[in-house]
Amino acid sequence: MINSGTMGMPLHFGRMPKWLSERMGKMGSAIIESVAQNYGKSEVLTRLSDPNWFQTFGAVMGMQWNSSGVTATVLGSLKRKINLMASELGNYFLGGKGRYGWNTPQQVRRVSDIHSLNGDELVRASQLTSANSKSYVFPFIALKYLIQEGISCNACLMVSFSNIETIDQAETQLAAIRPGLLKSLEKEHITLFPKVATRLKNANFFANTIRHRGKIIQFNKEKNYV
Repeated sequence: MINSGTMGMPLHFGRMPKWLSERMGKMGSAIIESVAQNYGKSEVLTRLSDPNWFQTFGAVMGMQWNSSGVTATVLGSLKRKINLMASELGNYFLGGKGRYGWNTPQQVRRVSDIHSLNGDELVRASQLTSANSKSYVFPFIALKYLIQEGISCNACLMVSFSNIETIDQAETQLAAIRPGLLKSLEKEHITLFPKVATRLKNANFFANTIRHRGKIIQFNKEKNYV
């Protein structure tokens, strides 16, 4: 992915109307079905994991907001349509946002039983957003599973709050999964919008690096950027 600049996008609130979700589901499921039938089920995951393709996909489906909410609305709309033909396509959309996420383990185990997969291991790998620091290994486990299934994957690290040692550790783990991942590895740096900077300062939480006007800025121990 080519980084050609940065832009600020507003955070939208509210709830998407049901009629729009229904239309998005019809359009999106037709596209996903076409990709799966013409290029295979692994290509569906490859394209959905591409941020540029996903953002464009959301726009084509009819997501009229330009930034926030695209992930939840696109995946939520697809889930209701794709899962009706999941056994045919080979792709399942499980879990969800908020309270729907609590049902993810049960959904993963149910699908695992249908396909004779190790449900406990997949549930463990799906818990990628836990606040427990020990859960940081889960994304690497999930990535390993995807590659073992023959799915094309690229890796991206958020490095703004990391030091050289922890970045090296992450790269070592990626190389252990597949050395080629380091060739396409992307290292992302946070953009400090005013509200973000204020919240970080109030929490006494500071970034080591940020992206500002296309450049990477390194902070010293003072970290006085607010």
